[in-house]
Amino acid sequence: MRRWRLVAAFGVVGLLAGCAFDPARRGDRCFERGDLVAAVWHYGRAIDQGTTNPTVPLRRAAAFRLLGDSQAAERELARAARLGSVEAKALLAARRGVADLATARALAEAHADESWAWSLFGDLLLRAGRPDDAATAYQRALALRPDGEFALRVRYNLIAALLRCGRVAEARRQLNSYLEALDRPPDADERYLAGLVAYAEGDYQRTAEHWRHLAPSVRERVRQVVGDEPALAGL
Repeated sequence: MRRWRLVAAFGVVGLLAGCAFDPARRGDRCFERGDLVAAVWHYGRAIDQGTTNPTVPLRRAAAFRLLGDSQAAERELARAARLGSVEAKALLAARRGVADLATARALAEAHADESWAWSLFGDLLLRAGRPDDAATAYQRALALRPDGEFALRVRYNLIAALLRCGRVAEARRQLNSYLEALDRPPDADERYLAGLVAYAEGDYQRTAEHWRHLAPSVRERVRQVVGDEPALAGL
């Protein structure tokens, strides 16, 4: 799970205390520009104020999902479902193995101009074992929002989908774009993904270079997956 910090966000939003504003609308603005932590906070304010609009927890679920907090995302989907969101009910059912992909597609098409809806649809397709279709959904999401932290999370999932369906050359191109967009060194999740791409290419030296930086417990799990590949013996 990707770590993310609330401290800075609380420092910023704390300056807004006592000011009159619509937290749901402010959450939408933060979400649209990819400031997911602030979006989560503002949507939370709207929920605390008793909003009955199911789109607020639905979007908060999307933000949590992109931040890597699946448990929080599921809680918000449940909240949206209680407020009457048919889409949230379908997403919850799909996450629990009762894949109502037709309704999930309807959600994406109803919000056809919003990247988050296509990203969620891609997640469900990937979970349902349809990586090619998931890749298409993620590409739709990226076409709508190609930059920012939101796009990085979608692109990460797109790379995983491309690897699942054997489209290794495309995965490499997307990984290169991902790494070029970073303004910091790759973290453990990103090194793991980069190693997977190199492994799929048969470049075991590059694979070992990426995976050597992982925590010992993670390297052990990796070894269990890849087996006794001699070129990776140095992990």
